[in-house]
Amino acid sequence: MSVEQLLLKTPQQLKEYCQTLSKEDKLALYKQLVDEAKDKDYKELKKLNKLVNAIEETTDKKLYSHSEEATVKSFFKKATKRIFLILHPTYSNNLKELNELDQLLPQIYEKLKPGLTDNIRHCMEKELRFGNFLHDNIEVFRLLEESRHGSIEKKKEATIKLISLFAMQPELNYAGDILLLGIISDNIKVFGKEAENLKSDLDTLINLVEKSADKLINMESDIEETEEELAEKREAVVEQLLAFRLDQFIKMH
Repeated sequence: MSVEQLLLKTPQQLKEYCQTLSKEDKLALYKQLVDEAKDKDYKELKKLNKLVNAIEETTDKKLYSHSEEATVKSFFKKATKRIFLILHPTYSNNLKELNELDQLLPQIYEKLKPGLTDNIRHCMEKELRFGNFLHDNIEVFRLLEESRHGSIEKKKEATIKLISLFAMQPELNYAGDILLLGIISDNIKVFGKEAENLKSDLDTLINLVEKSADKLINMESDIEETEEELAEKREAVVEQLLAFRLDQFIKMH
């Protein structure tokens, strides 16, 4: 099948087609795409990129040995544990395990990096950056935990700090945004009716991010277009959150 015929297919159809190819056939097709990409304009390159993504997505597992694949899975499992420990800082008195994960995860990534596809490497790097960002602000989650057994004022203070934290995170991060927005949505209820509209907008954005993440995983959507759309909606919600934070700060002082 020619490249021109393949590009008429949807991302999901391309993925299914590439799954039927041998590793050698995928490599040959990949080389053909490299040649096709020469002297192409941006619009044409975006079309070719759909096919490149389909090849990479269906080749990831075959590129790794069993031990490497297990290590990749272990990385994401440990990264999830790291975030859990950050969100629950009183879970461990000395946070020894968290400090160990801080050192271990970058080491695992550097060891695997040479053999990773662009997609997996991008995901790992984002996971590390997001974890670092949360750990740098662990006091916010400590305050949030303490506020659960405190006064209404303490809960409001913790929620405002959480809003500030999300606004400080400029990078779109699917799992990270869902996590932080979900925590804010749960805690913003402490402000009562004045936060109802904002909570509704937060829940709408969470739902949109979840659906977009599913589409990208299933190759049903263009990555750049999806992220541009999300970035606009995310920025609008951030502006609402910052306005709400300022309004509450004035009331609290």
